[in-house]
Amino acid sequence: MVKQAKYRQIYNHYKEEIRSGRMPVNTPFPPEPEILKQFECSHMTLTKAATRLSANGYIKRIPGIGTFVCDDYKKTLTSHFSEQLSLNQMIEQAGMVPKTELVSYNIRKQKDTPRDTEFLKIDENDFVHDIVRLKYGNDRLFCYSETFLSQRVLPTIDVTKLEGSLDNYIIHELHIPKSHGSSDARACLPDKEVSKYFGTDKIALMKQTIYWYSGETPFEITYNFFPGDLMIISNPERLNVINNPE
Repeated sequence: MVKQAKYRQIYNHYKEEIRSGRMPVNTPFPPEPEILKQFECSHMTLTKAATRLSANGYIKRIPGIGTFVCDDYKKTLTSHFSEQLSLNQMIEQAGMVPKTELVSYNIRKQKDTPRDTEFLKIDENDFVHDIVRLKYGNDRLFCYSETFLSQRVLPTIDVTKLEGSLDNYIIHELHIPKSHGSSDARACLPDKEVSKYFGTDKIALMKQTIYWYSGETPFEITYNFFPGDLMIISNPERLNVINNPE
């Protein structure tokens, strides 16, 4: 059985409370001492859970006032697919020249990943590959992309391949099939890490979360952050690049 980290217990508890309506929209989120006592956890654990509740649209923080329940999670659009355009293909279809920059590559325990990786269905002490890349179109930052791959499915990675097409490397060189997947898309503001690359934390972004299976095994989860003036949702099936963006 996969062991659930304490921050996931907190996250899932309040996610269910909010979705069920037991915690109505716009009501104050419980104070920190109350949650710390209930779950017997550290401030760091609570912060991690609260950050993910906020990022996924369950709570909102109003500086100088407090934290409140919200229903922004309802604004997320979901689609299912067996194949999807790569970022390079999206950039090329918009008439731009793609370029990839590898920011970082790390191997982390699941419990230490900076974003939600519960989809991978692995133990909190199992390892994942954490790959952060920037995608450019005509030298403009098109996407901040962070990918997590299960080391159970993919034991090792050739880091020299990470500035090329990740899909080509995984599917055609390593012969690991991506059988089916799904994606969510919603508007958001950048977190501290993402805002470093866009140069501001006051920019509206489109956050796309992609989930891939290899056979019936959860294999990859990718978080893409696009500038809002570059991307639109034309329908629940896909994101489209705005032609000739300013």
